[in-house]
Amino acid sequence: MAAIVEEAHKNGIKVLSHTVTLERAKIAGRAGVDVIAHGISDRPVDRELLRILKSKGTTYAPTLAVYEPRSRNVLTPLLQTVMEPLLRMAVKPPLTEPGNGNSHAAPAARQRRWQYLLDNTRRLREAGIPFAVGTDAGVTGTYHGWATLRELSLLVMGGLTPLEAIAAATSGAARALGVLDERGAVEPGKLADLVLVEGSPHRKIEEMERIRRVFLGGRELDREALARDIASPLPTPLDAVAVPQKVDDFERADGRSALDTLWVNSTDSGHNHTRMIFGRRLRDHGNHALSVTAQMAQKDHPYARVNVPLSPGAVEPADASASHAHV
Repeated sequence: MAAIVEEAHKNGIKVLSHTVTLERAKIAGRAGVDVIAHGISDRPVDRELLRILKSKGTTYAPTLAVYEPRSRNVLTPLLQTVMEPLLRMAVKPPLTEPGNGNSHAAPAARQRRWQYLLDNTRRLREAGIPFAVGTDAGVTGTYHGWATLRELSLLVMGGLTPLEAIAAATSGAARALGVLDERGAVEPGKLADLVLVEGSPHRKIEEMERIRRVFLGGRELDREALARDIASPLPTPLDAVAVPQKVDDFERADGRSALDTLWVNSTDSGHNHTRMIFGRRLRDHGNHALSVTAQMAQKDHPYARVNVPLSPGAVEPADASASHAHV
């Protein structure tokens, strides 16, 4: 594992581990991972682990929000505004106010794991281990965005001060991911992603939900219009990205299109799925084609496909009416 981490670091790649036990945290720490993601929940952390993490400068992101022993029907005023109507209706029983993270209805094993998570958060904080905020959002009841704010409260419950929790979510996370030069603090030259809060969340972390204004890349978001779009049963309209005329001519040798997007293969799912290989084939000097060879699965609807994304990064609408590919 250490060799893999070392090779990643040589190529400027940060390494995050999915680690939930003490012994595996030691393995990850010795290997030099940048972040231990998910909390250590099987037993108390010991001096050996603290020594390893301090010597390696490892960051800890316990994702308490996904482990909190509460019912998954928690609701706060902010969460009400960012949940789609169909999603809210699907939550049974009806949504309720959050408790203190110590539900007596939780099984004994889960409550024991939760206590380890809180105690280990305190121990690591007291040892000076740097923290970052993560949530494993998308798991049932761990809603995107809202779970991050809930994580701040849980970190405070685990022993961090409110200001330390806020720092873990901003500069701490940016430092752990190697992007502190562009985000994570309000400083000249950094991205102007700002959340303005009414109150004093650095003293009372629950006031982080009293959000009044949000800026993304220096532009203020219309939160009222956003709330209306979320509350509407209709699809949210998105502006289409204009795609240049040439999508690809398959002349690049690095597996990327003329749009600088990565070719991605796709087949039918399952164990007995279609097998395929693909790549460029030279037809003539300076004239390559995309070649696909597939062994089709024995099923009703097998397929082999090479996708050429029309935009890098997130999936978003694209206007390709003026585009073409040389085949």
